[in-house]
Amino acid sequence: MGWVAYISGILLSSVEASSQMALASEELKQASFSSQEVYVQALLAALSTLLVMGVLWMIIFRPKFKSSQE
Repeated sequence: MGWVAYISGILLSSVEASSQMALASEELKQASFSSQEVYVQALLAALSTLLVMGVLWMIIFRPKFKSSQE
């Protein structure tokens, strides 16, 4: 009877491991991005970086207007 429990334990652990692998692969499919989404995210990151650089440039090198009193 001991070998029956041993074999059933091995079978249960292999079934559990395969179900965990299936769940892990499904999570990986849901978490992964398509290549087009990665390109869109890279484009948005580049545009936002340019926007921040432009705002900083305007703050640092803002145009100096001559006052009308001079």
